[in-house]
Amino acid sequence: MGDGYFYTLSAIAQSFAAIIALSAVFVIFKLQALKNQRAELTKKLSNLRLEEMIKNENWKKEAAVSEQNRWTEDYLLNWALGKGGVGDMADRKDRIHQNVQNSDRLRKGISQWLKRTLILNGSIIILSLFLLPWGKFIPDDPKCVLLLCVLALAAFALAVTVHAILSSVELGGFQIIEKIFSIRKN
Repeated sequence: MGDGYFYTLSAIAQSFAAIIALSAVFVIFKLQALKNQRAELTKKLSNLRLEEMIKNENWKKEAAVSEQNRWTEDYLLNWALGKGGVGDMADRKDRIHQNVQNSDRLRKGISQWLKRTLILNGSIIILSLFLLPWGKFIPDDPKCVLLLCVLALAAFALAVTVHAILSSVELGGFQIIEKIFSIRKN
């Protein structure tokens, strides 16, 4: 079998280390974008609550703004869940709350696939690195079988990782990709 066994296992370990690094970059970028989106949605809820206080509850603007500074994200989300508001304001409140829930589901989904792919890809790296030093002591026929098993497992792990990334993009990542590649108009 020669040195091909060693080169292949080494290349597999290096490739999956790179896949883990690229996945981590993607996840960090995606989670930061979701965090920014959530902060923006919270700000919209805060402004909507302020608008409601001034219009419907007859607060003076200065008093309402002073009260606004004390609101937490939990308070605003609970307010958005509650009944109340009429017409356009109720619709806007519901839409914003739905966007926050979608963002939370996407963040949880990304975390789940990251854990799964890290375990799978890490297992490939560990298996490859474990088999490398023992290659000198294994006869050629079992060595070929081991290498084929590692390659099949690596192909499976790669397919799972690609599927996870594409699913994550499909669940809401297109907006982020559009923001990256769009030209901002001033």
